[in-house]
Amino acid sequence: MESALRWETVARQPWEAVARFLGDVGLGDLLSACATAGDLESLFARWDIDRDASPAAVGPDDALAAVGLLGRREGRGWIGALAVAAAWRGRGVERALLGRLVGAAEALSLSSLVAEASCGDAQALALFAEAGFEDERELLLWERSPEMGLLPVPDGRAEEVDPVALTADWAAWHTARPRWQGEWRSLQAGLADCRGWQIRQETEVAAYALTRGCGDDLVIVDVGVAPGRDARATARPLLQALQLLHGDRRLVVVPWPAEDPLSRVLAALGFRVALRRRELKRHGKGI
Repeated sequence: MESALRWETVARQPWEAVARFLGDVGLGDLLSACATAGDLESLFARWDIDRDASPAAVGPDDALAAVGLLGRREGRGWIGALAVAAAWRGRGVERALLGRLVGAAEALSLSSLVAEASCGDAQALALFAEAGFEDERELLLWERSPEMGLLPVPDGRAEEVDPVALTADWAAWHTARPRWQGEWRSLQAGLADCRGWQIRQETEVAAYALTRGCGDDLVIVDVGVAPGRDARATARPLLQALQLLHGDRRLVVVPWPAEDPLSRVLAALGFRVALRRRELKRHGKGI
């Protein structure tokens, strides 16, 4: 039961222990980057995880039983993980962990607290609703396998460009609000691991994409469309050009707001939705 646990903070746990725990429980975004303690430390910095405000539960055997990650940025909060070891699930630990995350956000006077949950995880969605979180929007992870064949040859080609130069005016090239992991602050810290691509129309840069390799996959971590341009006319040929350059790799687009025009472009190009997530937000006094 939950009372058998000793509650501490993530800051008091060794990096290696936290990395191993998160790897064992399996956490999507985290697994892509926290194979080692060094990777996890870099990821925490990128996502503004406050280790002193992030709760951790230790069992009677002194092994980690639960870890919650609280990110905070510009007075806002974000739950980066709500992870409970298999042996402790269904015993009230998830509810206690979420309660401590909400309490930490209140203590820090954060204006809001955002979380994500899989559309198919009814238990998690109910837990967040019980804690006062409201449904905000849907996020879609898209992918296109090489078995689907090559896309039509576009007008124009993808040119490789320095990612830093591409994102100099990042905010103006996005219309929908990005998820926490896709905000400029999160992306900026990871630009060294990305390759930048752009496509021109009438001599002007019309759209860009940031990519990184992940095994046999090419992960598209960001797409920007020039101000005043239409995503169908700009992002579509860029994605076609990228697929032609990397025809032997699966293209994966990180969870993207369903309401963003890019989602319609991806659907038209034969990308399939591999994962649906809900973004949830808690408002109110304190947060």
